[in-house]
Amino acid sequence: MWEENQLASNKRQHPHQKPRELIKSLILATTSEGDLIVDPCAGSFVVLEVCQELKRDYLGVDLTYNQMTEFREKRSQESKSKID
Repeated sequence: MWEENQLASNKRQHPHQKPRELIKSLILATTSEGDLIVDPCAGSFVVLEVCQELKRDYLGVDLTYNQMTEFREKRSQESKSKID
């Protein structure tokens, strides 16, 4: 049983966001480094961020174009800061 299954609504960036530790536990329990994770409802980007952290490949899709654009911009800035 997963104990990290609650996230207070005032701490969510997205209405259906799951706790980071729950996502991390699930990914660690079911995948290996380099595996591909597909998140068809990637609105909060938690799954994608955890995939980056755990060295999993990922594909994220969401109906809200603005949110996906924000994630790509954030990822691009993080990549640049690692190079500098």
